[in-house]
Amino acid sequence: MVRSAMIGARVRRKEDPRLITGSSMYVDDLQMSGMLHVVFVRSPYAHALIKGIDTSAAAAAPGVVAVYTSEQLAEFCGPMPGGAGGEGAPMEEEPDADAPIPVPTTWPLARGKARWAGEPIVAVVAESVAQATDAAELVEIDYEELRAVVDIEAAQRGGSPLVWDSIAHNVGIRYSRARGDTDKAFADAAWTIKQRIRSQRVLPTPMEGRVTAAAPDPLTNGLTVWASNQAPHWVRRDVARQLGLSESSVRVIAPEV
Repeated sequence: MVRSAMIGARVRRKEDPRLITGSSMYVDDLQMSGMLHVVFVRSPYAHALIKGIDTSAAAAAPGVVAVYTSEQLAEFCGPMPGGAGGEGAPMEEEPDADAPIPVPTTWPLARGKARWAGEPIVAVVAESVAQATDAAELVEIDYEELRAVVDIEAAQRGGSPLVWDSIAHNVGIRYSRARGDTDKAFADAAWTIKQRIRSQRVLPTPMEGRVTAAAPDPLTNGLTVWASNQAPHWVRRDVARQLGLSESSVRVIAPEV
């Protein structure tokens, strides 16, 4: 029998010294000359119409360089790529509600409606995080709160609030798979069992929050992007697509995560 020398062996971790001594670099450690910082004004509601936005006071605040709403950001940034794992594409027209994966057009900043609590609506760019944070508090947004979707099964019933008006019953994906004659298999089975299984929601909770930094690259007229992400090639593809750049002009660096 062949035994691996690695099974049960103590493996020396190469990355530990730089992590526990603080000599490693995370995106938030990055410092560049003239660096600006962005803070988002986020929706306090899970579902609400955005009736109006007043950014004049924020734009006049100390240290503020720019304030962007969704419409203003769209002048140089397109909609976000849709679908999971890169599948699907944003559509300018209304999505097909009966498609396996209906993909509505999704913008980086909410436009017209906030669809989840914490969705970014306004981006405030300033010379420091503190200045951007102070200015963000000066943005005034007129909301009309709507009924929220909070239960998966209730969301699919008639009369439920719609997250996207064009997607009936809030169904985000349809998937089915059949092999063989399942009806006959159940009919001929000596015993059948019916069981309802509920699974908890699982998501990663890293110590480091999402961080992104970007700098123009004068050699390629593109960008160098630092992202706390483990899929830099996907980030490069999506950034290039949204900004109308070639992928070869976008470089993505993933430091420690």
